[in-house]
This record gives sequence, structure tokens and C-alpha cells, in this order.
Amino acid sequence: HFPPPEAKFSSNRSTIPQKIPLQEEKNVLRLARNAKCPQALVWLFKNRADFSDPFAELDKLYADFDYPASIEHLVSFMPTSEGYNPSKHTIEENQKRLLDLWSQFLKDEKSRLLNIRR
Repeated sequence: HFPPPEAKFSSNRSTIPQKIPLQEEKNVLRLARNAKCPQALVWLFKNRADFSDPFAELDKLYADFDYPASIEHLVSFMPTSEGYNPSKHTIEENQKRLLDLWSQFLKDEKSRLLNIRR
């Protein structure tokens, strides 16, 4: 009898398959991908001067990482949730607001990761 297609074998060369449900495998892959999202955001933030529109690049990252809810407040085309009305502000004011939110997100993420490691 052959193991089912979703079966994975453990590294100890056992012939007994270790079953990993497909949904769990997808969740692990999503978590791994999203773990890289903050790293990409840090790099882009530090190198934003190298881009003509760093906010457009951030919007692309949002899509590349499968639209994580944790950064949707940083995305230029997403509606604001804290009562801020972009139409009542200049482009520069809106960009400064997004930049401040981005900076704060990175600080909060760094603090969160440092607390996990303790």
C-alpha cells in the first residue's frame, strides 16, 4: 500500500508516513511567507529614498504577501479606520501620515519580536 499524496515522511527514514493535512501545510507556508513581510517592510523603509513612490512599492508588498490584515492600515488605497479623512488633507500630509504609521508599525513589530524572544 502506498501512502496518500498528502503524507510526508519524517527525516528518521521511517517508512510510516507522518500525515500533514493539506490545510495545515498551507497555514505553515502562509505563516512562513508572512514572517518575511516585516523584513521586507524594514528594508523598503530604510531604502525608500531609492524609489520614486515608496508607497506604491508598499502597496505591491501588501499584495505579494497575500494581503495581511496587520499592514492594511499602511496601504495607500485602503480606507482609513481611525476616522482620518484623506480628502481633507494634502498629498504631502497624507504621505507623512502613512510614513508615521509605517515607522510606528516597525517599532511595534520590533518590540513584539523582542518580547517573544525573552
